[in-house]
Amino acid sequence: MGLIFAKGLELLGRVPIWVWVVIGLALWGWIGHHEARVAKASLVALQAEYKAKADAATLEYQQRADRIARDQQEAIDASNKQVQASKAAAARAAAAAAELRKQLAASGRQAPGDQAPAAGGAPSADTGTLLGECAERYSAMAAIADRARDAGLRCEQLYDAVSR
Repeated sequence: MGLIFAKGLELLGRVPIWVWVVIGLALWGWIGHHEARVAKASLVALQAEYKAKADAATLEYQQRADRIARDQQEAIDASNKQVQASKAAAARAAAAAAELRKQLAASGRQAPGDQAPAAGGAPSADTGTLLGECAERYSAMAAIADRARDAGLRCEQLYDAVSR
């Protein structure tokens, strides 16, 4: 075994120095080229990973924005239905007040001789007018309360739609 090793060293010793320099430079170039290819492949993989994460985040953001817009629109639609229901209730109340005024006016005409105030009260014709004014003011206050309630509900629903 030692003989083979000795013959190998003798053979290597006959190779000129410039050949060893060329071999060294070639190895150094090959190693650098290999490291550059590995680094480039790693960079491409990282760029693909970051792009995938960015695309996923963009999609998630868009889905959230779409959900918020949909929830807001649903809240607005529900609020509009509530406003319409409040207006319909106010119209029914106004119609009932008008009917009450008609009934009071008719009852005042049916008994024209009975216009004396009862226990110091106002005559029945004035009572009808007074009740009609009360009903009008009640309707006006109810309309204000309905608008305030509807605005509060709309605000709450929109906030809930955004904060979910």
